[in-house]
Amino acid sequence: MRFCCRSLCHINCVIANVMSTEYDNKNAVQGYDESLAALSYTSPGYISNMLAGLIVDIENAKVLDLAAGTGWIGQGLYKRGFRNLDAHDGAQAMVDYCKKTGIYKDFFTCFIGDGHSLPMKDNTYDAVTCSGATVENHLPPCSQGEILRVIKPGGFFVNGYRGNLSETEVEYAKEWHAEAERLEKEGKWTLYGRLHFRKYLTISGGTIDITRLIRLACDEDLDNLSSLQPAIRAHGQQNTIANKLSHSRAPPQLVIAPF
Repeated sequence: MRFCCRSLCHINCVIANVMSTEYDNKNAVQGYDESLAALSYTSPGYISNMLAGLIVDIENAKVLDLAAGTGWIGQGLYKRGFRNLDAHDGAQAMVDYCKKTGIYKDFFTCFIGDGHSLPMKDNTYDAVTCSGATVENHLPPCSQGEILRVIKPGGFFVNGYRGNLSETEVEYAKEWHAEAERLEKEGKWTLYGRLHFRKYLTISGGTIDITRLIRLACDEDLDNLSSLQPAIRAHGQQNTIANKLSHSRAPPQLVIAPF
């Protein structure tokens, strides 16, 4: 599945990285938020819309806003009916800002990868969202395994980043995509869709990857296919998966469902 947004202009640029520790004071947080607004930061809006189109039970879906910053994605999700949102960031000042929004239920301050783990149990979230943290000195490539761990089987990781990442941070981009491909080859998740759009910020295009965790089909899936039908129809796949499963009583197999 590929998407393309043609209505927005694209201007190539390189944006300097900011270490997460530099975010950890109130003045920096305020400046960060104002800068994003001035640069017409569109990625969170795309991510919110895309996740709303992927999730069937929006109100009850449990979502982690990873590297939430000042909560741009969370605010977009809340406007679209999501009510079970948690916020995470590596900077306490960012998390404190998110608390003031009144839209999140729980809050976590920690780093991820390189020996750092998220404090949640396995299979906690229906989806994890992220924007702007796929960059050097923020999320290390190895953090993807930890992100995967906290998502429920069949759940989504919706991740937005600068479209020119492979040009501006060559080695980091190679390592990030190589790790994603390794996890896919191991059968842990799959690239479900990719959106290329021309205005991530006023001065840069963007990309959003939708990654989905692969899950095992079991007898419950085969005996109760009705729960898959709404999402299957919504994504134009008709009954392809349902028919395939209903005519097979083979041992559990890897499937991606529902589409």
